[in-house]
Amino acid sequence: MTDEMRESRVMRIILIDDVKNVQSFKSGYELVEYEAGTDPLGGFCLMGFDEVGMFCTNPKYAFVGGKSNMFRDEIGNLVSDLVMLIEAEDCYNETYYNSEYKRITERLAEIGGTEI
Repeated sequence: MTDEMRESRVMRIILIDDVKNVQSFKSGYELVEYEAGTDPLGGFCLMGFDEVGMFCTNPKYAFVGGKSNMFRDEIGNLVSDLVMLIEAEDCYNETYYNSEYKRITERLAEIGGTEI
């Protein structure tokens, strides 16, 4: 595996230099085969090592998954902020409350990939 990792929304991608050196699946990740020059997120999840080389003409491999701690921490902080905001709604003026509510929920939707 290389040290090259990148974040894609909340997914971590770990590129694999040579799949022959991979001896086991990585907990919390999917082993993905993808066409060289394309995004690993568009690849095929392998259910076993017997599927290596079955899906692409010029295959590359990566582990995809494992929500990054950075996003997990941010989600936790945002949810905590939202709970405190809602519980103390009467303490804030309407403009501040609405702007904070919108900021928090939009960021949660952005990093979580869902609409709130």
